[in-house]
Amino acid sequence: GGERIGQGKENARQYLKDNPSAAKELDAALRAKLLVPAGKGAAVAASEEAEEVEA
Repeated sequence: GGERIGQGKENARQYLKDNPSAAKELDAALRAKLLVPAGKGAAVAASEEAEEVEA
């Protein structure tokens, strides 16, 4: 397994402050997984609005 970052919010926060490379890697992974690219987000919003208007 990987390095343990500890239990609890404060311990995790301190680990990320002490290990900026780990924080950067985690940030990039979360953004890649959770954020919709700008182009797709606008298209999805437009299609959802069109569905609401048609309904």
